[in-house]
Amino acid sequence: MSKITKWIGIGAAVVGAAVFLFVNQTMAEKEGAANHDVVKGDTLWGITSSYLKDPFLWPKVWKANPDIKNPDRIYPGQKIAIPGAPAKPSKTEAEAKAEEKGAPEAVAAAKPEEAAAGAEEARPAVPPAPIDPTLKKLILSAGYVGPAPAGGEVVGSWDNKVLLGQEDTIYIAHGPNFNPQTGAKVSIVRTIRRVKHPITGQALGYLIKSLGFAEVTATDGRVATARVVRSYDAIEEGDRVTDFAEPSGADQMVAGEVTPAVKGHIVETADDKNSNGQHDIVYIDRGRKDGIRVGAKFAVLLPGLVKKARWLDARVQLPHQLVSEAKVISIQDGTATAVLVKSYKEIERGYEIQSRP
Repeated sequence: MSKITKWIGIGAAVVGAAVFLFVNQTMAEKEGAANHDVVKGDTLWGITSSYLKDPFLWPKVWKANPDIKNPDRIYPGQKIAIPGAPAKPSKTEAEAKAEEKGAPEAVAAAKPEEAAAGAEEARPAVPPAPIDPTLKKLILSAGYVGPAPAGGEVVGSWDNKVLLGQEDTIYIAHGPNFNPQTGAKVSIVRTIRRVKHPITGQALGYLIKSLGFAEVTATDGRVATARVVRSYDAIEEGDRVTDFAEPSGADQMVAGEVTPAVKGHIVETADDKNSNGQHDIVYIDRGRKDGIRVGAKFAVLLPGLVKKARWLDARVQLPHQLVSEAKVISIQDGTATAVLVKSYKEIERGYEIQSRP
């Protein structure tokens, strides 16, 4: 009898699960929510951009999927509901990358004489293409290396959540030196770690990551209420709130700016990785006081090895190698933030940089 009861229980559970899934799917269809099957390489940012055409709506997708505890961690095989999405989205970033890897090579290259003839023809100027959503997010959240931020602090939220995002209501504690008024915009940042110069050991401050910005809706003594307008990553209690700083122009890569001849070093990387490559964010030890401008281009150089010439009985240094190219996206007084736009080898802290025309 116990075995029969056991099998009846299992059967009821299976039927119940099937009914639950059917009802959920039917409700999603009625509410205009599409379902996305997560594949390797997917992110909420990229999925939202693909379905809703606006990656900054990722908190809306996150809220519609309460089983996702951390928006930075989704896994292949997960089903994600996208409220208000069309049935057929444009390609997700993972699908686009997969197609790019499998794309066939061009059938035939142009002959040299044809290429030369074509080069002589006048060609219209082509505006810079918008960057992909993933790189846009990296640039907006890149932050900077500098002093510890002064200002207020996120101390809670209206619905007492652990991870906060766009459209959430947050509470900000502030002091006499930072007193935002109703209607003011404020930036939300996070102190990641201390930064020391990899060559000299000099303390350069902290790596500060940008999380988004909010608009103050009310004030009451030392606590302000604000609505998160844009979030580039999950916001938590303890994150700092500072005077509003306009985000970098990330809709398009900034055009190159003329910068005086400057040499320096890469002193930090965004993700604390030992090796970095194309589209990674790096921080350099030259800034506004050195004449650096947003859009400035730099060559990243690997110092040549020192070798001993046995027959000459002398030590010689090999030429420096060009291993990457970087473009500045924001500046501080003594540092700058840059994105690696090209990469020929992996990049590490301490590599030299040299301004390019």
